[in-house]
Amino acid sequence: MELGHSIRTGTPAFDHVHGMQIFEYFNKHPNELELFAEAMRSFSVATGTAVAETYDFSGIRTLADIGGSQGFVLSLVLHKYPDMRGILFDLPAVVQGAPSFIKSYGLESRIDVRSGNFFEAISGGADAYLLKHILHDWNDEDCLRILKKVVLQLWT
Repeated sequence: MELGHSIRTGTPAFDHVHGMQIFEYFNKHPNELELFAEAMRSFSVATGTAVAETYDFSGIRTLADIGGSQGFVLSLVLHKYPDMRGILFDLPAVVQGAPSFIKSYGLESRIDVRSGNFFEAISGGADAYLLKHILHDWNDEDCLRILKKVVLQLWT
């Protein structure tokens, strides 16, 4: 599709072809957003299980999953750590279906679903922040902006 453009400019072909970034496109095309969310959820089955099983989350009272879609990985972690609470944070259109998904895991009383844009602000109140498959979507400057928002929450 426009690989030459990406090679020449170092910018995503998607932005060039559609005249906007992919997440702006998703805001205007909710059906495609739902397909993307389902694909990410499917991809998270393997990686999310590995994260929940291998990382030691003990000692964390509240874990915030930034860009956590509908909460699959957060749900896996909370099932392993029954005293932990969670904050699920993603774009409003993405977390719209999260409450019913979280309820299907029996975690509605332990996960606070919040919406927003992580370039503007990241929801606070957590001891630790999880960003799975987030930073690869952005250039270095944007990654720094996201990480600075996380660090700001940890220090306040």
